[in-house]
Order: sequence, then structure tokens, then C-alpha cells
Amino acid sequence: MEWIDVNERLPDEPNKFIVHYVHKYADNDGYWALGLSQFDTNLGKFIFDCLYKITHWMPLPEPPKNDFKE
Repeated sequence: MEWIDVNERLPDEPNKFIVHYVHKYADNDGYWALGLSQFDTNLGKFIFDCLYKITHWMPLPEPPKNDFKE
């Protein structure tokens, strides 16, 4: 999987995504973080704390297979 720049493309469907974000109103000086965010296609944006700016996103990977046996 590759990071997708929000300036290049946004998700086509609503879902949760892994996002990379920075502080919106400060000199980030190398600060960044990862999180999960829901994308709302009606609003055309990620639902996220307004103090942060999402710069990149990627789909969630497939969950692991459950091989648990009792």
C-alpha cells in the first residue's frame, strides 16, 4: 500500500482510513502522527479534529485471519 496525497485524490466511498496528519495552526517542526478517520463522501472530507490537517491517507489492510482454535 502507498500513501495517497489528499491534494491528488480523496476516497471514492465512505469508509475508515489510516491517515497521516500535522497540526493545522503551528510550525510542525517535524511533528506528524498517524490515526484513523472516517471519510464522508457527502461532505467530501475526512471527519477529524479541526486542529489537525490530514495530508495523506491509505485504505485499511485486510484484517488477519482468525486461526484461533479451542
